[in-house]
Amino acid sequence: MKSFAIGVVAAAMLSDTACAEDKINLRLGDSLPIGHVIHEAVTKPFIEAVAKRTNGDVTIADFPAEQLGKAKEGRRWPLLPRCIERGRT
Repeated sequence: MKSFAIGVVAAAMLSDTACAEDKINLRLGDSLPIGHVIHEAVTKPFIEAVAKRTNGDVTIADFPAEQLGKAKEGRRWPLLPRCIERGRT
């Protein structure tokens, strides 16, 4: 899971629409409740590590507890666009 998320961030950074001076904002949604052990032990540290390693050029907004949509709705759509959406500042 961690390598998948790193690959997604790397792909977003290397895409042809991203310029060196652009900041990249990603949204990460999951179905885990706020305070869940996986959310606290994996998701939060990952988000912080991405921001630190990219000097703040890549930020990830966290949307736990199905804030971006219900988990069962996501099964009907492709995984990547449902879980992570790319936006530019």
